[in-house]
Amino acid sequence: MSRRDFLASLHVIFFSLVFLFGYLEEFSPFLNLSERTVRVTIIIFIFLYSISATLLSINKEWTSSIFALSALLLIVYAFLVSTLRGGAIDALSSFLRLVSFILIFSWAYGILAINPQRSRELLEKFFVFSASLIILQTLVDYVMGRYVFMNGGERYYGSVGSPIGFAASALIVQIGIIYFWVESSRKKYFLLMLGLLWVVLMTGTRSISVFSLLLIWVGWLFKSTGWLKLLCFTAAPAAAILLVFFMPDISVASRISGTISDGSVDNSTQFRIFILETYFSNIRSDEVFFGLGLGQFHKWFMEQTAIVDVAPHFEFLWILSEFGLFGSILYLAIGASLALGFLSRFRYSPSSQNFLFLSAFLIPQTFLQLANPFYFYQFYVPYALLLAMALSNFDLFRLKAFKKT
Repeated sequence: MSRRDFLASLHVIFFSLVFLFGYLEEFSPFLNLSERTVRVTIIIFIFLYSISATLLSINKEWTSSIFALSALLLIVYAFLVSTLRGGAIDALSSFLRLVSFILIFSWAYGILAINPQRSRELLEKFFVFSASLIILQTLVDYVMGRYVFMNGGERYYGSVGSPIGFAASALIVQIGIIYFWVESSRKKYFLLMLGLLWVVLMTGTRSISVFSLLLIWVGWLFKSTGWLKLLCFTAAPAAAILLVFFMPDISVASRISGTISDGSVDNSTQFRIFILETYFSNIRSDEVFFGLGLGQFHKWFMEQTAIVDVAPHFEFLWILSEFGLFGSILYLAIGASLALGFLSRFRYSPSSQNFLFLSAFLIPQTFLQLANPFYFYQFYVPYALLLAMALSNFDLFRLKAFKKT
């Protein structure tokens, strides 16, 4: 094994282990440390490791993506706004998370450009190992009865500590597993795909459960041909509904049934509506134009309502509130350019690559509008690797090779 392959394998193992890091936060009382201190330490460690991984991978063939450069510009802009508003310290946590996301993406994108086949094999192992860890910890939690009763249902949260964050993390890994299943038809990917669906359902997160089922359906459509495609198109949705409502110990069904029977929205939906009403009723014009600054929404919301530690809950609200109109326009420009580039090559690309781009970019952009899980490192680490695989298939997003001087 060459030095480059050894380092890449080491990085893959490290990034997989983020799905266990969250348990360190639960042991924080035994370490005489606060949970926040442990979490911040982990975030800083991931940030420093991401820097070293990226720097060690750079050589004369290394390249990056327009996506990474544009996203970094967006992050720096929002951090500068926070600094000018006197909130640099509050912005630091978000800054480290988002820059780590860009660095991990750049590392994976760079090694895929240098040695595509070997790098894809390593990333395949990452998704298999991560999927196994996620399923295993949910099985253990189910046996031990480790869950939280929230919003009308029993909801499992794994190592993330949040049902929504755990569901979003599992969904991103599921996308990678479905991609490899569409590409290779191997049974282990099919079993892991169903295992991750079970994990998402056990979190009781309705929106992400719907998208998890949708992903399997779309993957099957990309994979099947002839009468199987027709059967999948017509019968699969009915089978999915029966699965959700008749599988035991699945709180998604109870939460949906409760909402239907009550004829009203639940506490979760009501609070999201309250967040939107508070923002659009109280935000000033200069804050809309320039943004509140990176990591400043929770502070602004507390000033308006006296409720602490509230996240934007919607990605569009996160972008608009913290990055302002400037950031929102750049965000939309990045998304539009990626979508148009994908559509221009859709007819000429293999179905597995089309599925990967569609599921890694377009579908998450839908569920991210209903949840904002970038707070969780268990989400942004696999998502960075998944996006790198998706965008590496399209040369139009690639910058020129980097040259060391």
